[in-house]
Amino acid sequence: RAQAIFPKAKDAHMHALNYEVGRTGPDDLKPLLENGWDRDFVAGVIDVKSTITETAEEVADRIRQCLEYVPAERLGLTTDCGMINLQRMFCQNKLKALGDGAAIVRQELQAQQSS
Repeated sequence: RAQAIFPKAKDAHMHALNYEVGRTGPDDLKPLLENGWDRDFVAGVIDVKSTITETAEEVADRIRQCLEYVPAERLGLTTDCGMINLQRMFCQNKLKALGDGAAIVRQELQAQQSS
């Protein structure tokens, strides 16, 4: 899906790109490496089209996969899209999983930097 997007996005006047990976997976991000993406990238790692809440570890896995294509200092995290169609309980749980998954990966990155 992204093969045609990223070369054109790089030519566009933008500081960051937001792209969904929660539902589709981060394999779409391979063209980032191929096209030398050098800007901030915000990965949607929470699937908002499902009422099943991701675990923190599932979110951490998605983040780790994104880090194969985007350096940590350029990677932002969000949901795939808005949560307007989800009930508040699902939103709260999904956002907690997002925060907890990010915390797991942040600790791993800090441990790598320390060693």
